Amino acid sequence: MNKKTDFSFLKGRHASPEGGRKCYGYVNYLLMRMYAEPHNKWNLDTLPACGISKDHTVKWFFLIKDADIFNYYFDRFLAKPSLLKELEDFIEETSTSFLKDIENKNLEELNKKQLAQLASSYYTHFKTLARAAGVLRWLDRSIVSRLKSISEKYNLGSEGVSILSTSARNTFSTQERLALLNLALKSKRLKEKKIEDEIKIIHDKFAWSVIGYYNEKPRTVQDYSNELELLVNSKPEIILREIEDKNQRELAQRASILKSLNKEEKIIANISADATYLKDYYKSSISHMSYAMEPIFIEISKRTKTNIDLVKDLFPEECASLINENNMPKNINGRIKNHICLASLDKYYILTDKEAQEFEEKFIKIEGLDKKEFKGRVACKGFVTGKAKVILGTDDFHKFNKGDILVAANTSPDFVPIMKKASAIIAEDGGITSHTSVVSREMGVPCIVGINNATKIFKDNELIEVDANKGVVKKL
Repeated sequence: MNKKTDFSFLKGRHASPEGGRKCYGYVNYLLMRMYAEPHNKWNLDTLPACGISKDHTVKWFFLIKDADIFNYYFDRFLAKPSLLKELEDFIEETSTSFLKDIENKNLEELNKKQLAQLASSYYTHFKTLARAAGVLRWLDRSIVSRLKSISEKYNLGSEGVSILSTSARNTFSTQERLALLNLALKSKRLKEKKIEDEIKIIHDKFAWSVIGYYNEKPRTVQDYSNELELLVNSKPEIILREIEDKNQRELAQRASILKSLNKEEKIIANISADATYLKDYYKSSISHMSYAMEPIFIEISKRTKTNIDLVKDLFPEECASLINENNMPKNINGRIKNHICLASLDKYYILTDKEAQEFEEKFIKIEGLDKKEFKGRVACKGFVTGKAKVILGTDDFHKFNKGDILVAANTSPDFVPIMKKASAIIAEDGGITSHTSVVSREMGVPCIVGINNATKIFKDNELIEVDANKGVVKKL
């Protein structure tokens, strides 16, 4: 990094929040690194971005002059909707490529160079796949405003955006639940050995469903056995029917609305539905890669006698240096405490100490701390009053009780257990393709998204009112 970073390329820009979550250092590094590098098909090189990491809690921002920047990218998909299928293929090909790289590898037999190459393959594929998330986030920004216009034009109400973006394809977590419910339904007719085999199949297909970007643990065969036992005693046929009926109602509602739309509006709605599915598909794919990478991280940790969490806080070049030469960067602990990854085309900076502070003071403003009422977008309707609980990651899950109101920067699959216990959900990320938007609607949990700085505004045990019919949250 240069001794003094020149911020002049950011002149006239302001930071626009783009979600956040708990992350290891390599994740923030790679998610931002792709914005500094051109791509022959999925370019994201016209907009600076940054990830601000403090003790593994990361907030991401686009640095924009005006929101119109996102529209030109959406217009590509509007002119050629088949690009969504190409993006889906890109996700599948990238993740499959890495999984093939590590297939049947005996890690203990690899020399240092080979182990470093495997780690490098993971970092490369992770960064490449992250482009899909970047593309979908750009699309999301433009889709929301266009769907709002359609919703207002046809008087679709506060849930119009969510209805129009509903996908006919199930999310990864719903596929997992349906697989368990169907097994519960037929388990009484199966022998114990056959049930065990079926559980193993489900485990091998979905074990990474709760993995995020930090220290979330994959599900075990025993986890699935325990859940199956509960489902067997919970009338699985009724639960399956309820899920099926809900899906049919929502899709019928969406189909009815589509009949009223003009040709371009229908294309916009279909792009939004495909993008909603693809965001979940991307997350399950990158989680699968992380799940497959875990034994490699364990092997690196064992050989170098380095704590595995510290290994995951290294940047790619640093990890290679650790494997080959047992070198550890001197500033690693300070960087974990606070660093910023700042990227623009052909520019990439790691800001720490005073530079990080200067950047935040100049570009990051936290507004709304003195307000009592906040407006967001309805993801799922409902009205709830209760205690807020700010949850930044799995380390905070212990403080969440059934009936609390979940306040998060964004949710990811590892949040599902506490989302099920929440009476309502508030999230900073306002995208229609965000995990919070999609899963809250699947669960039927009242939810408002797009409230900037929500994790700073609301405090644990603070009494709040969530009016997810109007999209308003009030401090009481």
